[in-house]
Amino acid sequence: GLDASRPGYRAVLEAAHDRQIDAVVVWRWDRFGRETAEALHALKELADLGVEVHSVTESGDPFLRDLMLLLANRESRTISARVKPVMLMQAKAGQWQARPPAGYNLLDGKLALNHQAPLIRELFGRASTGEDSIAALRRWAHSKGLTSGAGNPPSRSLLHKWLTNPAYVGDVVYNRRANGRFEPRRPRPESEWVTVRDAHPAIVDRETFEAVQAVLATHQAFQAGVRASQWLLTGLAFCGYCGSKIY
Repeated sequence: GLDASRPGYRAVLEAAHDRQIDAVVVWRWDRFGRETAEALHALKELADLGVEVHSVTESGDPFLRDLMLLLANRESRTISARVKPVMLMQAKAGQWQARPPAGYNLLDGKLALNHQAPLIRELFGRASTGEDSIAALRRWAHSKGLTSGAGNPPSRSLLHKWLTNPAYVGDVVYNRRANGRFEPRRPRPESEWVTVRDAHPAIVDRETFEAVQAVLATHQAFQAGVRASQWLLTGLAFCGYCGSKIY
C-alpha cells in the first residue's frame, strides 16, 4: 500500500512531476493505500498533474473508491489490533520480532551469535572508554569489515543505534517506540516497555553497556556522530505528527 516514506511512492510522484507517466494502475484500491487521508492526498496530487489512477478489479467511481479506501484503513487497524497480543506474547517468550542486529542471526525465533559478535564486543569496549568519537569508531568498523544486517558499512546513526540497543546484553525489549502507522513515531515511556532479561546470549556484559550509555550521555561529540549545529533546538524539536527531527 501507499506510504509517503516508501521510495516507490516518491518515485511515482517524481515520475508524475517529470511527465513520465500518464496513469497508475493498481490491483485493488487497498493496494494504493490504507492510510485514507494520505491516499486521498496522493490521488489529488496525481490528478492535479494529469495522472489517472485506475483499479483493475474495483470501480473507479470516486465515491466507491473513497469508501474502499476507508474500509481498507479500518481493516488495517483491525489486523493491527489482532496482531498486537500475539507480538506481546512472543516478546514475553523472548522471541525476536525484527531483523537481527549485527552480531546475531535469527534461529527458531531467537537471536543466536554469529561471526560478527566479537567485533560488536570490541566496538562496545572501545566506545566505553570515551576516547573515540562515533566517526572514529565508524572508520574502525569499516577497517574490520563490520557491516549492517543488509551487508552495508554502518552509518554513524546505525553505530549509535547499536550502542544503545539492549539486545546486546541479552534482553528483548518490546514496545519501545510507536511504529508510526496509527500514532506518531516516537519513543514510548519506559513504563510501557515489556522487557525480557537474558532472552538470548549476550555479546556485551551489562557493566560495559552501562558505561557506554554514560559516555553517550555526557560526551556531545560522541552522540550519534552529529556535527555541531548552530540551531538551539537541534536534537530537541520533533514533528508532532511523524516524530521526525525538525532541526
